[in-house]
Parts: sequence; C-alpha cells; structure tokens
Amino acid sequence: YLTLTDMSAAKPQLRNLFRKEILRDILTACAIGIAGGVIFRYTIQLPRIQKYENFYKNYNANEEALKWEKEKAAQS
Repeated sequence: YLTLTDMSAAKPQLRNLFRKEILRDILTACAIGIAGGVIFRYTIQLPRIQKYENFYKNYNANEEALKWEKEKAAQS
C-alpha cells in the first residue's frame, strides 16, 4: 500500500533561488541600461553634436559682436 508520504510531490528547489533571481534582475537592468544609452547616443547626442558643428563652421564671433553693437545703438 502507498501512504501519503510516499506520494508527496517533489521538494521545491529553494537553494540559491534568491541569488539566481537577483542575478537575472541585475543582468536585465544592465542590458536595458546599455540599450537606453545606445539609443540616447544615436537619437539625441550625435544629432546635437552635428548641429553644433554645422553652426560653428560659419560662425564669426567678431561679426556677431559688431551686429549686437549696431542693434544696441539703434535701440538707444
């Protein structure tokens, strides 16, 4: 005859469960962080750098200063 103890389910595997879950969570967070950094780099940072480069190719600080002085004199 089979008794209740003979038919019990397998013991749950609790050893190292916390460590496994934490490791999975840390790796997931790192992967999401790296993906976010790459997306930020190519969608925001590089276009911004390109805009600054295009602006300063033809920028002349002396001309801008003279233009501001003329505008200031015209307002007075």
